[in-house]
Order: sequence, then structure tokens, then C-alpha cells
Amino acid sequence: MRTLVATILTAIALPAAACGVPEQLDGKTLVNVADPAYSPGNPNAGTIMKLRFGKDGYENKILSKGLVVHGQYRYRKLHDTVGLMEASELYDGRATRYSLVLTCLNDYSGTAVFTQIQGAIAPDTRQNTVRYTIDR
Repeated sequence: MRTLVATILTAIALPAAACGVPEQLDGKTLVNVADPAYSPGNPNAGTIMKLRFGKDGYENKILSKGLVVHGQYRYRKLHDTVGLMEASELYDGRATRYSLVLTCLNDYSGTAVFTQIQGAIAPDTRQNTVRYTIDR
């Protein structure tokens, strides 16, 4: 009994397994779902997107709307568990600029905060949370 209690206490005291965000996005595909409850007034709340990244830019397939948008991005790994993507794209011929701060839950998924600072769809400035999954 004493051994069982010691084993349980040891397991509880161990830190959670570490996770990591990607070193780079080039060659990766992220499937994102915008949280519908975080900002219900957001015109993209609940939207599912599939972003494919290359060296020169990305393709954003907005699956729930049947649209494809292309853009440019810059990505930096700020910490083992935090990454920052800054992006710009043309959406319906109008410029949209935003950032996405990724925080991992495990090595293939996590939560991100989307912050739009200029947009083709009103409201021009808005935020939302996104659940991301790296499609391997």
C-alpha cells in the first residue's frame, strides 16, 4: 500500500510533458477552427481553415466558405511553446493583416490568438481564439 501511495504521489508531482511549436512553418499544413463562442460577432466565428505554408507564402482554404486566399507571412519561434506568425493577404481584392500567436498543447496542436489589425471584412480590428492542428 505504501508503494502504491508513493507511486501515485510521484506521478502527481512530475511535471506535465513538454510540447513545442514548429521551428518553421514552411512545408507545414495547419487546420484551424475559429472559436464560435469567443467572439460570436466575428464574421469568421466557427470557420474551418486549412493553411498550407511554403517559403514564399501560404494558401488559406476557408473550407466552410469554399474560398481560397493567398498571402505572405513571417514566422518566429519565440519560445519552445510559443510561435508568432504575422501575415497579410488579399481577401476579395482587399488587404487583410493579422497575427497569430500559437501556444502548443502538444507537438501537433494547440490554441492560437488571432488578432486582425486591418481587414477586408468588418470589423476591421478584431480578435478570436483558434484551435490549430498540424496536419502531418
